[in-house]
Amino acid sequence: MVVERGILRPLFGREEGAFLLVTFGLALMLTDVMRLGWGPYPLNVPAAPMLKGIVWLAGEPYPVYRLFLIATLRVFGDYYFPEMAMASQFLLMALVLGFRPGGLLGKAEI
Repeated sequence: MVVERGILRPLFGREEGAFLLVTFGLALMLTDVMRLGWGPYPLNVPAAPMLKGIVWLAGEPYPVYRLFLIATLRVFGDYYFPEMAMASQFLLMALVLGFRPGGLLGKAEI
């Protein structure tokens, strides 16, 4: 809120380039502040024992942890955004069945 009122709001009347440069600069500064506070190296946190392992769906291996994240996000998404429930179901089915949007556009799959 302080950043929006103090830095971004005065730029609303100017050209878009100034706004983009300032927001990009703020993102870089925030990244550096986070590195100063927590260090430059990511922390590896092991998954909970019950979320380890692999489940085979449609002949493909899926980590249990990722399926748990997908299911959790789906439940919360359907609760907070019920108007998007149908779209999220189609997206989830497409991901599980291996749908690749590039195939519709004539691009080769990688």
